[in-house]
Amino acid sequence: MKYFYIILFFIFLWINVEAQKADSTAPVLRIWSFENSWNEIQKEQPDTFLTNFQNYLPIRSEFVATLGNSGSATFPLTYNIPDEEIPYFYIPFKIYYNADRHIFYNTRKPYTRINFAAGTSKEKGEQYINILHTQNVNRHLNFSIRANGHNSTGYFLRQENRNNSFRFSTNYMRKKYQLQAYFNIEKFRLTENGGIQHDDYIIDSLYKSDNLNVNLNNAKNTIVFRESFIHQKIALIGKTDTIDSVNIHYKSILELQHIGRFQRFKKLYTDIPTNFYNNIYIDNTATNDSTNTETFYQNLAIVITENNPLKTAFLLGVNYDYRNYYFYYSDTLLNSFGLQTSIFKVNNTVYSGYLTFEQWLTGYLKGNSRFDGRFAYKYFKTKDTIQAAFTIGYWTRHTDYFENRYYSNNFSWNNDFANSYISTTLLSVNDNRFYFGFSANFYTVKNYVYFDTLFMPKQQNHTIKIMSGIVYKNFKWGHIHFNNRAIIQQSSNDSILRLPMFVGVHSVYYQFAMFKKVLKVQTGTELFYFTKYFAPTYVPATSLFALQNERQTGDYPYIDVFINLNLKRAGFFVKMEHANYSLMPENYFMTPHYPQTQRVLKFGISWNFYD
Repeated sequence: MKYFYIILFFIFLWINVEAQKADSTAPVLRIWSFENSWNEIQKEQPDTFLTNFQNYLPIRSEFVATLGNSGSATFPLTYNIPDEEIPYFYIPFKIYYNADRHIFYNTRKPYTRINFAAGTSKEKGEQYINILHTQNVNRHLNFSIRANGHNSTGYFLRQENRNNSFRFSTNYMRKKYQLQAYFNIEKFRLTENGGIQHDDYIIDSLYKSDNLNVNLNNAKNTIVFRESFIHQKIALIGKTDTIDSVNIHYKSILELQHIGRFQRFKKLYTDIPTNFYNNIYIDNTATNDSTNTETFYQNLAIVITENNPLKTAFLLGVNYDYRNYYFYYSDTLLNSFGLQTSIFKVNNTVYSGYLTFEQWLTGYLKGNSRFDGRFAYKYFKTKDTIQAAFTIGYWTRHTDYFENRYYSNNFSWNNDFANSYISTTLLSVNDNRFYFGFSANFYTVKNYVYFDTLFMPKQQNHTIKIMSGIVYKNFKWGHIHFNNRAIIQQSSNDSILRLPMFVGVHSVYYQFAMFKKVLKVQTGTELFYFTKYFAPTYVPATSLFALQNERQTGDYPYIDVFINLNLKRAGFFVKMEHANYSLMPENYFMTPHYPQTQRVLKFGISWNFYD
């Protein structure tokens, strides 16, 4: 708690100094994300805005549920198409560091950002720190480093999580040659308790949280994920624009493009066997389940850019995929080759879009295919921009290797599941002036794979349809702001693919300025809520989630009270998380046996440096 008062003292001391100075050195920091071969670079300023500053982890904004302690496994409250780039057993943890996975920078001056957050409880504390430094060697070459540390003890027995990550990235952007690359390593050290033994003790308020027995007393998970990525392209044919004799511009017409990605994933689960799991296959005295995967993806493509008479770009490429799976004594090496073709247009300010087709021809992925496209139209009005977008997609996918084959001390299966077929249709509209947007989404999934109540993979051979509508709308009346984001969704097979009908996050706050408008203040409350449904249960041995029919979760509001301060290049927040704890029936579970955090005071600070 003493650190909180020390930081608060320096903030008000800084106010008196900064109120007398003008910030005239704000450099332009360009930020972009590599999403595909035709990604555009969009200029942005570093985020020093107040809104949502108190949520330093992207849990609520992404509509995901946790096990109660931050840094633990998560599962989505909405349906999302599975990400094939992510290792199978890493999916429950990707939310923590995936947001800046493909982010690159270019800055006129060295830029450093330090984010720190902590809980005020000594026994049940949490510490979070994120440090980013990016710097240009010259106007074309940039390097950046990001380090992240997160330690959370938890409010129940054996909940401690220690997570760390490090990322190094570089980019070199010239007209005739461009390179974007990064190396990322993430490590999770998770103490697994298997959940509390009796949920009713929480709901009926019979015992204090410190006294509740848990299901596992010796289980731990250690997860390490390493990833290297490179994207480069070189102009083979181009032309020089000589209309302006002073500013001569080179425009490439034909490019050679290369994408490479190498991933290495390792998961180690240790435990002393008990009756928590139904089976013991290897050793009844100790569990040491080790799972390793390696993937190596390469794409080489020829690109005809938009600098041609048709003003439309074309891509033709070849894909290579190498995979090595290891668990217990099984070691499997798989190779695949495929083709990719795309047509796209992104340089038009009014409309843009793409169509992509990918087909794997040989090897393990033979038969996998992907067809997807997007068309976007922007309508410009005075002080307003409206964008409408239409997206379609169809995927044929080989069932994940670990859904077919797996062997460990507590689980064993050998399946021959059929390919899955996924289709999607999305329509979205966004209005910048009125802070409004919505999207209507329709998915179909055939041969859906899930984990049943015995924690074993099963396949549903019928087609499942998912419909959802997402809407956001921000209101403003003077200094009062009311921000809303919600989704309504329905699954045609609620016994297999289960979703809450409604998920929403809503905030009401009062925003004003002090000290000659140098200090911006935002104070209010935020509510997170989803309707009741049979949420999945967590399986520590696999770090995955499975069906359960014992208890519904949801229909419980999580209310935070916060104050955010912004002083030019620095921000500070204080929030009371789960402020409504003990003020209503205590059904604060997102997944069975894992209560959410009780009322806790947290604070954080963010500094941005340009020098």
